[in-house]
Amino acid sequence: MGDMIELPRVRELKASIDDLRQSVAEAIYTKAYLIHVVGREIEMADRLAFYDVEIDILEARCRILVLARERERRLAGKTVAGKIAEAQMDEILGQWEGELSRKKTLLAEARAWKARPAAKEEALRGLMMVLIKTLHRDLNPEACDEALMEKAADAFRAGDEKALRKLADEAERDEGDSLPGSLLEEEARLKNLRERYADGIAAIRKGPPFAGVLDAEGREARRKDLIKERGRLEKVREKEEAAFKALFGNTKPKEKKEDDG
Repeated sequence: MGDMIELPRVRELKASIDDLRQSVAEAIYTKAYLIHVVGREIEMADRLAFYDVEIDILEARCRILVLARERERRLAGKTVAGKIAEAQMDEILGQWEGELSRKKTLLAEARAWKARPAAKEEALRGLMMVLIKTLHRDLNPEACDEALMEKAADAFRAGDEKALRKLADEAERDEGDSLPGSLLEEEARLKNLRERYADGIAAIRKGPPFAGVLDAEGREARRKDLIKERGRLEKVREKEEAAFKALFGNTKPKEKKEDDG
C-alpha cells in the first residue's frame, strides 16, 4: 500500500503552522533580546553615566548627617528630645547608607559588564532560536524544560556563546512530525500566542528602562545637574565640618556602631 496523499488543506495548515511557529519563536527571542540585551545596555549606560556622581552625593549626605547627629548627641545629651532626634537621624542614615552600598555594587557590575569580551550577536541569536524552538513551553509544551530555558536566559544575558552552545547540544532532540491537538487548534493557538507576544513586546518598549530613556544630550544635562548638586553638598559638608570643629575641636564623630545605646 503506497503512502497516503496529503490533502491540500492539510498541507496548507501545516505550512501555516510552520510559519506561525517561526513567528512566535522570533517574538520570544525579541522579548528576550529587549529585556536581556537592549534594556541591560540602557541600564548599564545610565549607571556608568551617573552613579559615580550619585555615590559622591550620597557620601556627602551621609557625612553631613553624621556630623549633625553627633552634634545633636553631644549638645542634647541623654534628654528625651535628643534621643528622639538621634533615632530619627539614625533611620535616615541607615537608608542612605543602604542606598550607597547598593549603588556601589551596581556601578561595579556595570564596569565589569563594560569590560566583558564582545559577544557575537548572530551566533547568540541562532543558538537561542534553537533552544526556544526545542524547549520553550509555548512552542514545545510536551518537551519543555524550564530549568534549561532559565540557564539559557542567564547565558544569553551574559553573552556566553560557549554555555549557550552546550545547552543547545543538551537540548537537541528529534521533534518528529507529530503536532499537539488538531491542526486547526494548533493554528489558532499559535495565532493567539503571536498576538500575545506582540502586545507584550509593545508593553516592554513603553516601560522602564525604555520609557523616557535619555539621548546623549539629555544624559549630559542630567550629569551636569548631578555635578552641580554634588558641588552644593560638598560646600554644605565643609561648613558642617568647620562648625563641628569650632564646637568640639579636633574630636571626630563616633561611628553609629560605637554610640551608646
